[in-house]
This record gives sequence, structure tokens and C-alpha cells, in this order.
Amino acid sequence: MKVLLFSSTKSVQASFEPVVKTKHVSIEIHPPQELRKVIRDQSNGTIVYLDISGMEPRTLTRTLRYLAKEPIPAAVIDPKHEIKDVAELFRMGFFDYLNRPVLKVGVKPSRLCDVFTFAGISDNGAHIDRTQWKLSGDSWKGIRSGQEYTFLFMFIELDLNQEWKKKSGRQLIDDVLRTFHSQINKTIAPHNGRIWMWMDLGGVILFPFNGKTVEAVRSCIRLVYNRNITSAEAYDYNTLITFRVAMHIGNTIYKTRGQTGTIISDTVNFVFHLGQQFAQPGNCYITDEVFSLVPDPLKTCFTDPGSFSEHGIHRLRLPVPFRPSY
Repeated sequence: MKVLLFSSTKSVQASFEPVVKTKHVSIEIHPPQELRKVIRDQSNGTIVYLDISGMEPRTLTRTLRYLAKEPIPAAVIDPKHEIKDVAELFRMGFFDYLNRPVLKVGVKPSRLCDVFTFAGISDNGAHIDRTQWKLSGDSWKGIRSGQEYTFLFMFIELDLNQEWKKKSGRQLIDDVLRTFHSQINKTIAPHNGRIWMWMDLGGVILFPFNGKTVEAVRSCIRLVYNRNITSAEAYDYNTLITFRVAMHIGNTIYKTRGQTGTIISDTVNFVFHLGQQFAQPGNCYITDEVFSLVPDPLKTCFTDPGSFSEHGIHRLRLPVPFRPSY
């Protein structure tokens, strides 16, 4: 993660010293007059902090409007309280505002981490382009077949190896799948989830997406953490039934289940590849797009195993098996 600090004021620069000492954020300092030249060639994973001290009102207005239109996330530093309506900055699309009291105590690394998350930038610097989202809403009421929408995707697949499938027979596999489908439907129903595509042992579930919340992640966590109990209560076999889960946010043309054969979607392809090529048996994964909207208490349940196909990936921390001391 990278911060471009545009300020010629020594006291403002000193306020960022706590961040300079961290390894997660790098800081470049430039004079404010070099703003347009410097940000022109910036890559993803960067946020601009602009010190507006002493700017002429007309120059300030032009500069703020310019930054608001640029794709790079930006924030305002206002030591002299020159901004009369701070809320207007956030309506324009700015991600942070630093006034004199904040600068006096120093900019903490935790604050910048929150700002990067708010801006949709992950720890590995990947920027989430939310301008391409076409929100499908909170329910299925306004979703029409043939139209493109942004959904929360959930890939899920049973971990039945070829040996198990070969010895068990098709009838037993079908029985397992019926129970598995029932288990999935009970878990996703509270979040308006629907099984959308299914191929043999796994498939993709869609959740309407409002751009603000990903409550269905709780379904992912609940499915994985409850699998031991569910295996004992719902399945009549002396074995643990496990599965892989992966969640992502992206766009696709929507068609009703059974009519999806002609859909061409990079998101759908990515979700299947993530679940089948990257995910390990018994694990749950979410992309940066999902992680950026996960409530803070739940974020501690995930660790960062790296990236896949240019997306940062976070893996659910699995419970430590209980081992008696005797």
C-alpha cells in the first residue's frame, strides 16, 4: 500500500512519521503544485493525501473537483479548517479528512488501514474498481433475465475423491448430493441465495448485492465450522463430509437456472477456477472484493494465503482440533 502526500508543511509531514516506520505502507512526499504530474502514472494500491493549506479558493475548488474525477482514491488535509462543509467532501468521493486535532496526535497506521479498506484497496495493493458494479439490490424483485448485474458469487463443491466415488456407486452419491443441497439451501435462504449453476458435485450460488454488505459470508463460515456436527446429524455415513467454498463479487448477465449455458462471463470463469484450481479441500476462501466489506469482527477469522489470477485471496482460519491431554 502506498500514500502520496502532497504537502510543503513540515508539521504535516511529521504527522505521518508513525506510518513511515511501518512496513505495510510506503509514503512519497511531493509539493502540492506537482499533484497532476505525479498522480498521472500511479498504479493501483495508492491513495493521495492533499494538504490544502494556503490554497486560493478558486484553485482549491478546481483541485478538489479534479481529484474527485480521478480514479485514484484521495483524501484532504485541512490544518486551518478551511473546509466549511466536510460532509460535502465525502459526497464528492473523498475517503478521509485530516484536521488539526488529528494531525496533532499523528496519523496512526490503523487509521490508514481503515482508509485503504474503505477505498477498496487490499493489503497486497490490489485496487477494487467499484465503478463497474451494477448493483442487483437487496432482493430478487428487480432482477431481470438477460440483464447484467453485480452479484455475490459463492462456489461450493463436495470433496469426494475418485476412489470414494468409484466404490460408493451413483445411488449413494445422489443421496449425498440431495442432503448436501438441502443443507446449502437452509444456510443460504436467509440471505436470498439461490443455487444458480450445478455440475456433478459442485456449483455456483448467487446472492443479490447492494454494494454495502456481504452478510452471506456468514453462510460460508457457518457451513465450514458446523460441518462436523452436520456430518453426524444429516448424513448416514461413518465419515466426515467436507467441501470447498469460495466467494467473490463480480458482474454477469443473469439468466434463470437451466438457461445459463450461453452465458459468457469472466467472473463466472474466475469463480469456477478459484474453487477448482486454487481452493483446497475443506477450506473457505474470499477475494479482496468480498473481504473489503466483511464486518471488522469477522475479518479476524481470515488469514491471507496470497493471490490468484490477480485477485488477493483470504482463507478462513479453521478451528484447531481438540486433543485430550491424557
